[in-house]
Formats: sequence, structure tokens, C-alpha cells
Amino acid sequence: MSKVAAWNGAMTFGTGGNFRNWARTGWSRPEADITWMEGPQATLEFSMPMPETDPVLALKVLPVKTNVVQQMFVYVNGRFVGFLLGKNDLEEYFVPVNREYFSSDGSRNALTFVCPYAVKPSDVGAGPDQRTLSFAFVTLSLRESSR
Repeated sequence: MSKVAAWNGAMTFGTGGNFRNWARTGWSRPEADITWMEGPQATLEFSMPMPETDPVLALKVLPVKTNVVQQMFVYVNGRFVGFLLGKNDLEEYFVPVNREYFSSDGSRNALTFVCPYAVKPSDVGAGPDQRTLSFAFVTLSLRESSR
């Protein structure tokens, strides 16, 4: 297995974003300020020391605008950590994560996003886009819990 890039806990998406360092599967080409998940699942892989306390994953995302309500299941190293229900606008979600879900040696961690209702806008009369979309990502970060 190849070595994965270290992550300092802050990630930005879009053409000027740094997300490409960690993007593995399920990401569309970046647009100006956003990057869409393409397909029902996307993964980010990174190295990071195990946090000293339980962190909070902060995601700023925008659901695709169709009549299909988008859902996102969030996993850290295969363990379920949160569920998001897409509203109509850009929103920031906060997902607490058990620190023990991170790799103990910090060498390889995976954030996986699963969106079972990803849809092609062209199939539901919401424009010509033929990609299978669910959420567009703007920023993602791991923060210390404020507890």
C-alpha cells in the first residue's frame, strides 16, 4: 500500500482547494468553490496522529437540488459516526467522532461518505447534468470538541 498524505485537520474543496491530497474515490472534477461527490460513495484517506480527545468533524456541504432528499452516512475507518439529511441550502454539520476510531499509529485513516439516494439531475428533470450527485463539499475539518 502506498503512503498517504498527512492531514492537519483542515480541508477545502473546489478548484483552489487542497482536497486532492486525500481524495481517493467518488469525487467529481472540482468546480469554482465546490467539489461534488460523484456516485453513491466517496472516500478521503489521510495520515494523522490519533487525537488526544474526541474530535468533531465539521462538514460544510450543499445537497443537489432535486426532488430527492439526500442522505449521507459518515464513517471513520469503517465505523459509523453520523447521519446527515440534506436541506435545500449550504449548511454546516457537526459530527462527534470517538478518538479510538482513528488508527492508533496514525499512518492510515479513511473518511467515507455514503449517499444511497445520489441521483442524476437529468433523470429527475433538474437540469442537464448526467453525473450521479448527492452533496457538494465546500470545507471539512476536524476540531477539538468544545466539551
